[in-house]
Amino acid sequence: MASQQELPAGATIYETGDVSKGAYLIQSGKVDLMTAENFRLVTLGAGEMFGELGLVIDDFRSVTAVTRTECTLILIPKKTLEKKFKTADPAILGIFRSVGIRLREANRQKDELRQALDRVQKNNIRLQQELERYKR
Repeated sequence: MASQQELPAGATIYETGDVSKGAYLIQSGKVDLMTAENFRLVTLGAGEMFGELGLVIDDFRSVTAVTRTECTLILIPKKTLEKKFKTADPAILGIFRSVGIRLREANRQKDELRQALDRVQKNNIRLQQELERYKR
């Protein structure tokens, strides 16, 4: 049975690595999906769903979900979704799984690129500081 949740801004809905309990439908508000390194991948709004990939690909969350604003969410329990997946056309389920795997990989690569950019920026600052010392 689906249940409604009211959450304040800044609330953690779930974290990377958590076991999936279901998917969420946003009734109102905005939710950020973040990497384990705290890099925002996307902001979702009313009418959008998140948390479903953990049920199709595996049982663990690949991102952290945090409310950006005050939110009303509907939790669709894991058992409800599993029943729907069992009766779904295998071709549609296969497509959904493939897209989910590609999305997870794209998110991982995006996170790696962000970390590489952070390293380049830190090295740039360090090099600028060294250059300033040589100018003196």
